Amino acid sequence: MLNDLLIYQIKTNDTLTSIAEEIGMSSQELLNFHNSNCQKVGLLWFNGLAGIEKIVIPKNYKSEAQIRKEIDQSLPSQNLAPAFFAASYHCKESFLNAGEKTMNLEYEVEVALRENEEESSSGLIASVKCFSFKKDGRTPDDKMSELSISCIDSINPLLFDVAIGGTIKGIPQFKKLAETFAAKRIELEDFFTGEVSQKYMDKFAGILDNEAYFLSQIQSTLLYQLLFPKMDFFYQRKAKLEPFCPVKNSFPADFLFETTYEHVSEQHLKTIMSGKIAEAISLPELLRGRRSGEEPEEALEAGIILKYTTDKETKELQNAKALITLQQDGELYKEQHIELRKN
Repeated sequence: MLNDLLIYQIKTNDTLTSIAEEIGMSSQELLNFHNSNCQKVGLLWFNGLAGIEKIVIPKNYKSEAQIRKEIDQSLPSQNLAPAFFAASYHCKESFLNAGEKTMNLEYEVEVALRENEEESSSGLIASVKCFSFKKDGRTPDDKMSELSISCIDSINPLLFDVAIGGTIKGIPQFKKLAETFAAKRIELEDFFTGEVSQKYMDKFAGILDNEAYFLSQIQSTLLYQLLFPKMDFFYQRKAKLEPFCPVKNSFPADFLFETTYEHVSEQHLKTIMSGKIAEAISLPELLRGRRSGEEPEEALEAGIILKYTTDKETKELQNAKALITLQQDGELYKEQHIELRKN
């Protein structure tokens, strides 16, 4: 800490204001700085310069405006760009429900972003592929898990219409998903036999026939909310209400988010977005996926923390984390973690 301090020798005609202006501080900021640090270098506390020969000044002072400018220059663009994503990430997820054992998932995520070439669109097309799933450190070997993964693989990679501002807004050529699965289902049925497997594939095919439902599933999944945030989140200077889905297949609730920053290194900046639920809804409403329209007897307590580590120069996403906690009556109901780390 002493390396950040300098001892300044008072000269004739010096005033607290003139010294402060040279540094880029206000006189009150300089006074407070000296009085907070003077004992570290053996100097006295003071109220004015009368009779004072030396004061403590900061070695490398930066005003709030300077700090904010440096942060803004280090942040990704407010318009999502292909350079924001690395080619692939390793993903870890954990799910903790009250009274149950924590479930841990690991998988790989490949991401590619390109301009939408349609003349009528000003957005982007994202390609996302999730694969190499592991559950609690092992490749799932039960039939239903294998079937679920095989169904997902059959339509990989997924394509999304993404707004310039960052969020998923649609599924391009959605009908092709159903056609692709129908073609590959023939092979799946040769391996996954039996009534239970048939019912599962019927259900999966049904989801691919309902574009609105499929899109709501994607938009409410924590992975995709983390991967495709509103890019202006990174620039919020004040607390702001934003919608977020804390439960998959449910409605977005209003959360009050605040954004802070941490310089991880000279190369990397961490942006931290912390949100608390800002509307009165109950846990049953959220689990049902629809609001009752009535004031709940016990309002849900919910919190979200999103953390993004980006390269200051290239603006590329290096690491992203999310934590969701849901509490009812002061007791934990659910906790979900997810982390994406660049490969």
